[in-house]
Amino acid sequence: PECVVLLDALEQSACNAGISTILAKSLHRILQISVEQTVVSLVSLDAVTRLPEVACIQLQELWKVKKCMVKPCEEGSSVSFQQISDSTGSVMLWKQCLEASFELFMAFVSLSDDAKHLALHSSKCIDCLFDLFWEGDLRKPILDHVLGLLK
Repeated sequence: PECVVLLDALEQSACNAGISTILAKSLHRILQISVEQTVVSLVSLDAVTRLPEVACIQLQELWKVKKCMVKPCEEGSSVSFQQISDSTGSVMLWKQCLEASFELFMAFVSLSDDAKHLALHSSKCIDCLFDLFWEGDLRKPILDHVLGLLK
């Protein structure tokens, strides 16, 4: 029951980096503590597609923050140090959030052959992984993960 609530909450709060990070780390911790039960629960909840979709939403939010950092400079408007500092902090927060969600997904899939099989045969999952591939910081882990799935 915890997985249902946490996964639903994670999806609903995908646009809130702070809450999403806490929820993803909580799910990851539950997965570490009770591997078999959590894997069965996550498989039944279709986490193979839901977790990458959450990560893609978070990636879009990260891109929005990055775009807001660049846009004022392009338009020639004056940007205060405080605004740049806030935006930099937001980028870091979104990157941490995205990493927490992706680490949860990788841990889940690495612990279950069923989850690997489902991930390889889910077009939504594959689409999300390729979308995530375009984020520079995630490129190597995504590539490693995809190659691991293919083995």
